[in-house]
Amino acid sequence: MAPLKASPKSSTSSPVLSSDQSKQFPEQTRPSASVEHFAPAVENSDSDDDKPLSSRKGKEPDKASKDHASTKSDNKQKWTSLVHNGVIFPPPYEPHGVKMLYNGKQVDLTPEQEEVATMFAMMTDTDYARKKRFRDNFWMDWRKFLGEKHVIQELDACDFQPIYEWWCQEKEKKKQLSAEEKKAAKEEKSKQEEKYKWAVIDGVKEEVQSFRVEPPGLFRGRACWDDPIFEEKTKNVMLGSSSSLRGQSDKEKYEKARKLKDNIEQNVKAIAPNQLEFDFLGKDSIRYHQTHQVDLPVYNAIKQFQKGKSSSDKLFDQLDTTILNASLKEMMPGLTTKVFRTYNASITLDNMLNEKTKKEADVSARVAVYDNANKKVAILCNHQRAESKTFGEQISKLNKKIEDLKGVMKALETDLVRAREGKSPLKDGDGKQKRNLTPEALEKKMAQTTKNIETIERKIADKEDKKNVATETSKTNYLDPRITVAWYF
Repeated sequence: MAPLKASPKSSTSSPVLSSDQSKQFPEQTRPSASVEHFAPAVENSDSDDDKPLSSRKGKEPDKASKDHASTKSDNKQKWTSLVHNGVIFPPPYEPHGVKMLYNGKQVDLTPEQEEVATMFAMMTDTDYARKKRFRDNFWMDWRKFLGEKHVIQELDACDFQPIYEWWCQEKEKKKQLSAEEKKAAKEEKSKQEEKYKWAVIDGVKEEVQSFRVEPPGLFRGRACWDDPIFEEKTKNVMLGSSSSLRGQSDKEKYEKARKLKDNIEQNVKAIAPNQLEFDFLGKDSIRYHQTHQVDLPVYNAIKQFQKGKSSSDKLFDQLDTTILNASLKEMMPGLTTKVFRTYNASITLDNMLNEKTKKEADVSARVAVYDNANKKVAILCNHQRAESKTFGEQISKLNKKIEDLKGVMKALETDLVRAREGKSPLKDGDGKQKRNLTPEALEKKMAQTTKNIETIERKIADKEDKKNVATETSKTNYLDPRITVAWYF
């Protein structure tokens, strides 16, 4: 099929389909026709890093392939042609036929009804399944699939346990797959997704991210509200973080943050009672509650802004991001409120890493130093998360590995004593005779075992330390990679 020509402003990503709409497509990967864009219009924009493929600026062709990534940012076209294959959809729902119970009796469900019931059953062991608001919302939507005349007339009389047990068994089957079977499944999945992972920009193959359409499911997690600052955004397919255009955009972002360092002064004094308490819900409804001491002019200004206002009134009622960013750009070209976030994240990382004046020789120790610094940045940015449901299980498995290694160490110590006495080693746990090793070889194995134990202990400590902190967001979006490279090497 010939490539499709489309305006650069047209969205190239297919909409996210609801559970019933997705069944209009019989195949897993649909649509499969490639889409080609030509000669996008030139725009004046501050940054392209948050824009979809279909709205990125154009650029004159460059014969030097990826060398075009180093071109200075301006308002010229950044690409001339763009070819990509759209998105990949999840496979159609396959009914399992397991019957749930209503008032203790088995109930027949259509595939659509069963699919939604299974979504709820999968959440049996979560807090959501016990929350009244969540249950009410689920029932309100599920009734639309059931219809008014269906035998199921109230949620409390429903028993999803049979479906839940089937789902648990399916999960366990996947866990029991051999390493070869898991590898084969992973390779098959990668093969199906391969053509969606890439776009061709001016003849250069570039990585694409977020090309998978999320499967149907029950809405949960984030609260829904009208954001007073940003308008609702549409899901888009974006270039990957390793692409040249994204790399250039990130470089410009970090350069702005570096320049901000020369234009910002922090002269905060802890003079009581000049404190400001912040208590609000941030991203993903995570609470931010901290108290900071501020300079007297700042404290007095906030008090002045609050005068005559109720708690529900806007504190900065005569200011919005457009006015603020316009003012900031007068101080420094390209400066916006977002640059402060990038600056604070990167400067915190830089300071934390440079506190370690002695570079650790062991790679795992250096990783631990970096992860700790990244954690500090994540806390600064209020990137929090709920503790994983499998956290306890993960820690137990790691502790088991340590106990096993300690058993190995004890056996090595015994073998070392015997080797120094010229005796053969004792038999192993299975009654088999172990190989004769020199004292030097045994000491080397003991040193490696000790190192393995220490590595796992650091991993446990790191997991404990970061169980409520989401570190990937800051690492991917707010930390200048040049800081990491300069510190490591």
